[in-house]
Amino acid sequence: MAFNRVESPALMSWNIQQRIRLAMAMVLALLLAIGGLSYWALRSLGRTSELVLHTQQVRDTLAEMLSQMKDAETGSRGFLITGDERFLEPYENGIAAAQKSLSRLRLLTADNLVQQQRLDALEPLIAGKITEMRRGLELRRGEGFAAAAALVAKGEGKRLMDEVRTITAAMQADEDRLLAGRLEAARRDGDWTVLALLLGLVLDGLLIAAIALLLRREWRTRDTAARTLQQYADETRDLYNRAPCGYHSLDPAGRFTEINDTELAWLGYTREEIVGRMDFSDVLTLASRRNFEERFPRFKVDGRMEDVEVELLRRDGTSLPVLLNATAIRDESGGYVSSRCTLFDITERKRGEEAVRQSEERFRLMFTSVRDYAIITLDPRGYVTSWNTGAERIKGYAPDEIIGKHFSCFYTAPDLETRFPDKELAGAAAEGRFENEGWRVRKDGSQFWANVVITALRNQAGELIGFVKVTRDLTERKRTEQLTEQARVYAESIVDTVRDPLVILTQNLRIKSANHSFYETFQTTPAEVEGRELREWSGGQLAIPELLQALEEIVPAHTQFDDFEVSLNLPKLGQKVFSCSARKLHRPGNNTTMTLLAMEDVTARKRVEQIHLQFRALFESLPGLYLVLLPDFTIVGASDAYLKATMTRREEIVGRGLFEVFPDNPDDAAATGTANLRASLNRVLQNAAPDTMAIQKYDVRGPDGVFEERFWSPVNSPVMGADRKIEYIIHRVEDITDFVRQKQGAAGTANAMNARLERMEAEVYLRSQETYAALAQLRVANEELEAFSYSVSHDLRAPLRHIEGFAAMLEKHAVGLDEKGRRYLRTIGDSARRMGVLIDDLLSFSRIGRAELRLAPVNVAALVQEVMQVLQPEINGRTVHWEIAGLPQVRADLGLLRQVLVNLLSNAVKYTRHRAEARIAIGATAADSGETVIFVRDNGAGFDMKYAPKLFGVFQRLHNSSEFEGTGVGLATVRRIVTRHGGRVWADAKVGEGATFYFTIPAPSGAKGTASSATPTIHE
Repeated sequence: MAFNRVESPALMSWNIQQRIRLAMAMVLALLLAIGGLSYWALRSLGRTSELVLHTQQVRDTLAEMLSQMKDAETGSRGFLITGDERFLEPYENGIAAAQKSLSRLRLLTADNLVQQQRLDALEPLIAGKITEMRRGLELRRGEGFAAAAALVAKGEGKRLMDEVRTITAAMQADEDRLLAGRLEAARRDGDWTVLALLLGLVLDGLLIAAIALLLRREWRTRDTAARTLQQYADETRDLYNRAPCGYHSLDPAGRFTEINDTELAWLGYTREEIVGRMDFSDVLTLASRRNFEERFPRFKVDGRMEDVEVELLRRDGTSLPVLLNATAIRDESGGYVSSRCTLFDITERKRGEEAVRQSEERFRLMFTSVRDYAIITLDPRGYVTSWNTGAERIKGYAPDEIIGKHFSCFYTAPDLETRFPDKELAGAAAEGRFENEGWRVRKDGSQFWANVVITALRNQAGELIGFVKVTRDLTERKRTEQLTEQARVYAESIVDTVRDPLVILTQNLRIKSANHSFYETFQTTPAEVEGRELREWSGGQLAIPELLQALEEIVPAHTQFDDFEVSLNLPKLGQKVFSCSARKLHRPGNNTTMTLLAMEDVTARKRVEQIHLQFRALFESLPGLYLVLLPDFTIVGASDAYLKATMTRREEIVGRGLFEVFPDNPDDAAATGTANLRASLNRVLQNAAPDTMAIQKYDVRGPDGVFEERFWSPVNSPVMGADRKIEYIIHRVEDITDFVRQKQGAAGTANAMNARLERMEAEVYLRSQETYAALAQLRVANEELEAFSYSVSHDLRAPLRHIEGFAAMLEKHAVGLDEKGRRYLRTIGDSARRMGVLIDDLLSFSRIGRAELRLAPVNVAALVQEVMQVLQPEINGRTVHWEIAGLPQVRADLGLLRQVLVNLLSNAVKYTRHRAEARIAIGATAADSGETVIFVRDNGAGFDMKYAPKLFGVFQRLHNSSEFEGTGVGLATVRRIVTRHGGRVWADAKVGEGATFYFTIPAPSGAKGTASSATPTIHE
């Protein structure tokens, strides 16, 4: 395509002359008649109107240009922000349109020197803005958003755009002034026209001058038109090069003669490399080249080539799909001269076609592979046109058996009689969708309960083209609903079988309902209880402020409590003690918040505890000198008389070894007290029978550490457990020091001495008989206590196993039970398991006191590492820093010491649960007494030291079980084990700052326990 400058002076001169002649003729005609003057006046008025329109066009074009620049700026910024090529369309369109508008302004304001000067200033600003935007696009493509954003942040584009707006506003203002002036001129011209009709002859001279002026303006207009034609030619070439599509021309040999910039950019070549040097086939892929070489000869004959898809081969080896349209240019004889070819990038269309193809393929695979739903399509009359795998599985027909048949074959005889299938199609056609549940028929004649949804399919014109029918087999759901109802009834019956009374309270603490055990325990009926306030029931015995306040806070504060003991005097049952626990629950079916109050009858347990206390008080107040030993000779009890006789205190000796507390006098080389007593005790263990010892010299260490000479008459007796094994040894002694001293230092006669000796021996014998009787009573009481303990544990375990077992069975069968119901079942099972754990802890606690102590060297550091591995499941991904200092080797019972470390370290892990980073330290120091002091320190919840005396008691807990679980037996177990080893245990803590637990292990005989000074290690 060639572009030539339009220059025709001769033609232009001839046209001007013709216009001059015509104007002169008009003047002559006007001179001959008033009509001519009127014609001139009217033409003048028309020209003024044209000027008004011309000014309006300038104003509109200015506004359009500014809007187009804003569009281009918006599109470029959209691309800078998102990187989406779609934003470049308004950018390219805006720039092209703005340049056209700028050219049009140049033409429209050609007669306005000021406006032309402003255009001269405006053009470089617009060009600079366009350059700045293109630079931003290149940075966004090449270096990313950050580089483009940095360019925008410099503000150069904003400055240019502000100056464009300023100049445009000035041009608008001038045009507004011109418009106002020209409107005024038009008004005046109208007045002059009227005047011209009256004074036509007078204005002949003025008309001639006006015609001359018009001719002069016409000449200028012609000159401007010539320049405008050249601008149009330049603009056309620019449009040619900047077009969004590719343009080129080929000579008869298929060689490039013209090509625009767009196509060059696609191919990656320069114009010098393409034009006159390369054939079009050189830039085609192999397949497209063959196609083009076949079509090009026919094209030269036919003259047109439309919508031919070819692939361009870029310089970098990649391909670009385009759509080619071409027209042949012929000479006067009809011979082919060149072609005009247009190419459109169809990459996005290809991608769209591929996406549609993949989507259709995915839909086809999904449609055919769905097995849980029968998905079929019907034509408008209801005949099957497609059939998926799910339809074949549910209805039993193979595709070739059913396609082409009417879908009414799936319906029962009653539905066919009422023409229900036709009603379904009619409903779907009218409403767009029809849904129904009912019985449907399979191929084998069996029926199933189905949910059917029929959806109408329409084309773009809204015409019905068929239906989609989706069928789901709900037979199992119907069966599940029935089982759910059965499970609900079963669950209610299970809850009614719970042996503990359960009460559901409303938010204002009125009794909503209760289980069967509640009515049976309290000998009442639902009519007497339901609807009443809890504080009023049972004669107001539950109107305990602390209990009512705790219950009132459960719902609003989302709290709970356990083990709140109340004592009730029931008319038919007498005095009973109940342990109350309460939780918030949501009743199924509504949003009412309720409270579940469980009341466990602990009267028997309290009675056992009272028996223990009474037995201990009875034993400690016995008049004789009694000491209770474990089979490993650990002291577990002592009478007040014994403590007084030996100058000791109970808290100093209980839990320690007998021979540690009462060693031989180191100043008496001939002392045999410990050896003789140990031999007697071993005989008791071996023979399971009492052993009476001869009078023993066994010195006692006083509070000041000085040994005092003492003589004793000991008797050691076994106490059997329920398994007929020795659990305790009763060490009964008589202090006969005074008698021996009197015998040794008497100065009287032999007869007096013998008489006194006989009286003392008689008294000793009498005391020994009393001791035997007391031991027998103690043995019987202990056996009864053990039997009662085992009986109670067995009686408690049996119902707990039933509760836990039935709750687990119910949870397996309660398929339709909602989450709240399942939570209730889990709560029942958890409570039963918790009670079982509590019983196990109590029995373990009691067994620790009876177990034989097997002392051996123990590596504490290795034992700590072993316990840390055991506790890994409890840590469960938390961040726990272990700081393990050098730990010694001690002499202890390995299994019992392991239990101590397990209890202390598991407590440290538990009570640091709410710390983002838990820190647990284990270390040891050597005491002056030779003991090894081992400590476990944590940064957990801590506790108030005023409650420290309760810390190591059974069932004594300083934290709520809802916050930290536990039974209150672990630390009591630690104390018992450490005491049996002859050590001590204590703790130090601050609320919210953690706690440190200490225990001691005595050094082996002849050695002092020393803590290793090894460098501490840290494990995470």
